[in-house]
Amino acid sequence: MTLLQNSTVIRYSASCQLKECSSGVIVNNISNSSLISSLIDGLNYTLSFTSVNVLGNSTETEFSIIQNRTAPSIPVVMTIDGESVNSSSFTITWETVSCCNASGETPSYHIILNSDDDDDDDDTALYNVTVLYNVTVSPDTTWYTFTGLKPQVIYSVTIRALNSFGSGPGTVHTTTIPMVPNTDIPMVSTTDIPMVATTDEPTGFTEEPTDSTESSTLSTMAIVLIVASCSALFIIIITPCICMVTVLTCMPRKRKSTCSTGHEEISMNLLHVTSPIYSPSKSEKSQAPYVIEFPANTKAVEGETVHLLVQVSGQPEPTYTWTHQGEPLQSSSDDKVQIFSDGTLVIRDIEQENAGQYNFSARNIGGVLNRVVILTVLPGIDDEEQLIQEAKSLIIDHKPIPADTLEKYVEMQHLSDNKPFNVLFSSLIRDTDHSLSVANANRSKNRYKNIIPYDDNMIALQPIEGWDEFQGQYINASYINGYNFKNKFIATQGPLSSTTGDLWRMMWQERSHVIVMLTNVIEGNRVKSEEYWPPSPDNELQFGPFVIKVASEEEAYANFVIRSFEILLTDGTQAKHYVKHFQFTAWPDHGVPDHGSPLVIFMQKVMHYHAKLGGPIVTHCSAGVGRTGTFIALDIGLEQMKSENQIDFIQIINQMRDQRMHMVQTINQFIFLHDTLLEQVLCGNTLIPVAQFSEIIGNFDYTDTKTKKTIYETQYQLIKRLTPKTTAYKCEIGRDFIEKNRPEVPLPIDTRRVVLQQSDNDYINASYVDGYQKKKEFIIAQSPLEQTTLDFWKMIIQHKTSTILMLCNLSEDSKMVCHQYWPNGPTAAVFNYISVKLINEVQESGSIIRRTFGIKDMNSGYCSTVVQLQLTNWLPDGQCANYSTIGDLYALVTDNQRRSGSNRPIVVHCSDSITRSAMYCVTHNAIEQAKLEQGSDLFQIVKTLRMQRPGGIPSQKCYETVHELVSFFLSNFAMYSQFQ
Repeated sequence: MTLLQNSTVIRYSASCQLKECSSGVIVNNISNSSLISSLIDGLNYTLSFTSVNVLGNSTETEFSIIQNRTAPSIPVVMTIDGESVNSSSFTITWETVSCCNASGETPSYHIILNSDDDDDDDDTALYNVTVLYNVTVSPDTTWYTFTGLKPQVIYSVTIRALNSFGSGPGTVHTTTIPMVPNTDIPMVSTTDIPMVATTDEPTGFTEEPTDSTESSTLSTMAIVLIVASCSALFIIIITPCICMVTVLTCMPRKRKSTCSTGHEEISMNLLHVTSPIYSPSKSEKSQAPYVIEFPANTKAVEGETVHLLVQVSGQPEPTYTWTHQGEPLQSSSDDKVQIFSDGTLVIRDIEQENAGQYNFSARNIGGVLNRVVILTVLPGIDDEEQLIQEAKSLIIDHKPIPADTLEKYVEMQHLSDNKPFNVLFSSLIRDTDHSLSVANANRSKNRYKNIIPYDDNMIALQPIEGWDEFQGQYINASYINGYNFKNKFIATQGPLSSTTGDLWRMMWQERSHVIVMLTNVIEGNRVKSEEYWPPSPDNELQFGPFVIKVASEEEAYANFVIRSFEILLTDGTQAKHYVKHFQFTAWPDHGVPDHGSPLVIFMQKVMHYHAKLGGPIVTHCSAGVGRTGTFIALDIGLEQMKSENQIDFIQIINQMRDQRMHMVQTINQFIFLHDTLLEQVLCGNTLIPVAQFSEIIGNFDYTDTKTKKTIYETQYQLIKRLTPKTTAYKCEIGRDFIEKNRPEVPLPIDTRRVVLQQSDNDYINASYVDGYQKKKEFIIAQSPLEQTTLDFWKMIIQHKTSTILMLCNLSEDSKMVCHQYWPNGPTAAVFNYISVKLINEVQESGSIIRRTFGIKDMNSGYCSTVVQLQLTNWLPDGQCANYSTIGDLYALVTDNQRRSGSNRPIVVHCSDSITRSAMYCVTHNAIEQAKLEQGSDLFQIVKTLRMQRPGGIPSQKCYETVHELVSFFLSNFAMYSQFQ
């Protein structure tokens, strides 16, 4: 019996059934393996498995399996309802797609309508396409009507099924709607046209334009053609601009598409009408186009490329046109002129004929927006030798540049791809007659063999008795004069592991209290400087007789770090020396900072501390000449401008190079010096002390008698000038994902966008924004669409975010601006592999709702708690009737970040990402600065934010409001916290 029970298995059988019902698949006679197909994505199945031998079947073994959950894989069957088509609208219908996951989730439908009204036949002209509709409709909807359309325009409709796991394949239909006149054409007069006989040649009819003083508008005309033999009626619409009509031979169509061969006589009546043939009615939900950002009058030099950035919104998405000197503009086949889908106009290799007035028009069914920009084209220099000679003349007739001509001077040096700057930079002294014998004899102590100090200006270290390793005198360091300040700086290389003790020895000997470090320890996988300080307060380092200790907690800012150290001499005297260590962390490898303000702010802190204690400022990067030279030259330049109201960087750098070779090492650093100094001359000191904040900004709305502008207006216009525009080449990634972007939300610039990890598609419309103390403290995100909800939660998990700020409602002005990305009740919502559960919902003070979510990544097992704070009474234009709610919100945000121990980004979203979201981040940063510095600089904070989220704070009114918000907060600070 035992032998029979253990006999060989003859075959296997399996059944696979849905858990919810008995239907399924049974497979018999399995030998080794079998494929069970036709399973439905996302459904739960029970797999039963049985082995068979000569005695019969074994006990059934069951397994539970879930078929992989995916996006819908079936295209949507779509048709265009022919009866619905008229001159301004048409309707599409489709067949529903069945549910495709275990929860019975029926997909919704994502619809995009594009138009292409460009006459260019180039199919590769991607940016001529305008997105008119980008909508998602409910699962039970099977039709959608597009309104506010234009006749004789090619429209492309794309529809795809959409569930929580993604979107399915798209179905695309292309159509053109006909031009149909209004059936009730009011006739003012009738002109009878004699019967004419048609021939094989076109028949021409000309009507001279009317010149009537009785009406300010020309009338539209309709020509009615009646073909006698077939009672056919043809209608031709003529606009006031068309004065010539060509009528081709009319041949009646018969059954089976055959045509008669005879000519037909036609009669024509010309009807003058006073009302438009087509006048679409405004939708109740329409919104006229409005400007988010528009270019100011622009100057450019022949041969350059001009970007006229446009950011306009409206409902539905407007269509855009440009004219130049009254002539319509279209994208050219050679890409010399390009009009992008967002209205941005790019003109390459400009010429004098491109100068003049450019008129921009945005229109939808809600209205029309018109703007004008003037382009001035400066003469280019055809002969490059002429340009070089002009730059050389500046060297021969070298004089300092006065403050009032600095802007024009810098503008001219930037011409022709910075050629004049290159000529000036190449004129700087390179080789000197200084001896280098000492440095050459100490090659092992030099980080770079070609960057060494002169013998007559190097620091000579004094030997320390009793310490063999401290008998040498050499260190790669040089004295550098400041502005009317001998030996204000010591420029040195980033220490090697073998020379770290020499640096601290020099600090003690020279009685220096300040170190400025302008590099990170590692950049581009290369060590730029040894980390020569203790890593924490619990550690100390000893170099010979010197013990280095941490004296106080580290102060971290978005672009720099401040550390405090104590040098203790262990020779029995226990003498001490205090050192402040300033490290600028935002200088990119092989480049310069994006703009000079962060470095200037850093420099101000350095000089404030140096003024208290004195001693040389020991400054280093890696080689001790490039960034180090730029930092020192900028300090001298700022001091010279303040004292003399003029600047002479050529003299400054030549004098520095006479003390240490290669100071200010690259042309980019040379240009950066000029641009940064100019920015400081234009902006001045805009920091406002806390104690006088309300009083000072109270004068900002008074009009200056000379400029005829308020301070608010002057500052905001300057901010717009100094912050870069979002041009097409900076937002390439976002342009590839139209379905993931709301039309009213600007695209993130590629260098600041959030990149989703571990995802087939890494794009989300979200940008990193720095806080006052933390790099990337905020993520300003687009409010989720239904199809981007999964991406939104992926971003939350990836960054381990603990705080979400929702500064809008789900619907505003009868328009859905945010998809509800959380569940209503206690049942968790599942978005692919992410589970989101609403733990509680509490009404906080004012108009703030606090929701707590439990989220889980079912792939990795990661779980966390996220708090969402929704402010419900902040208007879309940024105006807020109750400033105290913003203060309450700030307090709740900081409290939640503290309680969660989170150093992770705060995710902020509103309806457009640049108004309320930007205003909150600016206000938050201004308050943080006030707490630390006893002052706030909203001008610089707004300017910095617009570098990272272009278009942020989109209006002067928003700029004024953030000042009022900060003033309110500072006046009532005791309600929220207390200055320390």
